[in-house]
Amino acid sequence: MAGTVLGGSGLSDPVASEPADVDLLAEPGAGLVDERPDRLLVVLDEGLLEQADGLVVALYPAIDDLGQCGLGLALLAGSGLVDLPLGLDHLGWQTANIVSHDFGAAWVQQFARTYRDRLEKLVLFNPPYPGIGMRWLEPGHVAQVWYQMFHQLPWAEDLVGSSRKATELYIRHFLSHWSHDKNLWTEEEIAEYVEAFSQLGAIRGGFNCYRAAFRGGLRLEGDPKIYAPTFVLWGDSDAVLPLAWSDKLPDFFPNLTFRKVEQAGHFLMREKPELVNQAIIDFVLGEAR
Repeated sequence: MAGTVLGGSGLSDPVASEPADVDLLAEPGAGLVDERPDRLLVVLDEGLLEQADGLVVALYPAIDDLGQCGLGLALLAGSGLVDLPLGLDHLGWQTANIVSHDFGAAWVQQFARTYRDRLEKLVLFNPPYPGIGMRWLEPGHVAQVWYQMFHQLPWAEDLVGSSRKATELYIRHFLSHWSHDKNLWTEEEIAEYVEAFSQLGAIRGGFNCYRAAFRGGLRLEGDPKIYAPTFVLWGDSDAVLPLAWSDKLPDFFPNLTFRKVEQAGHFLMREKPELVNQAIIDFVLGEAR
């Protein structure tokens, strides 16, 4: 696999208000293209578990292509405001273009507001953002976000991790329900997810991300706008982050390019990898189509 993989273990503290520092699992510059490229592209996703390299391919099946187009490619597994500047410093870069999804996209927005001079361009997939507001808890949507409240329970990880079958049922539900193609994920990929989340502390770490958010880890302070050029791709079949919620994006991203991705759900980078990759390349190296 092209690129440098940095692993994050910052979600292990059950009482942290936000994740702690990231564990860096690569030497500075390791795995990047032979000559230092002009631009660094960081892919940050909470799904890139350091103990399961196969999940990188499952989530981003064409990710190697991004490392072959003149971009330096770094993968950052983890979340948190601390992870990104630490990762960039480790790799020896002052600025970067960043691609992120879901919870990772929420942390990236914090980074973009806090370290405005370190972000060149931003690419987000189906991102949570302030314009969604209280729509999370509207009567018609609460059934889609029950898991966020469930993850606050101190015994939630014990229940989900009580057996491999319980872990499989939990993971399989979300992989299928959040996808446009309900048969998107192979049995082998689901088994790899189960194996990854069966490792000591893995489920707890994932749930702690939601606990941190509920305790103010994603608190919005100061100017809520992100002025860096931002490209948002949004799947039209996402159950948990519906396309209609993209309506307020221009209020928070003044330099916005938006693209609806048809027949794609929450994991649009998996369902439409070639489209997504080309869109990233066009935007980072030139203009979004």
